[in-house]
Amino acid sequence: MKEILKTIIGTSKGWLFRQSLKWGSSAGAAVSAVVIANASKANIDPAQVTEIAANASQVTAGATGLAISLGVALIEGILSKKASKIAAK
Repeated sequence: MKEILKTIIGTSKGWLFRQSLKWGSSAGAAVSAVVIANASKANIDPAQVTEIAANASQVTAGATGLAISLGVALIEGILSKKASKIAAK
């Protein structure tokens, strides 16, 4: 496990992996924000229960995607910080 972590942190392949995590999480957050924004703009009559359920489902999916993207971004930040410490040595 330490060797895998060292590879992710201390090599150019690891740098590429961390960059893909960063850009992937940014893209995921952007898509999630668009889904949430579009779902919240929908003008739905309160009597239409199925439409409200679909709208709530979209918001939930967007929020879940956003949470996952933020988690991945946090992991990338931690890995990059460790890589900086190794590079400083």
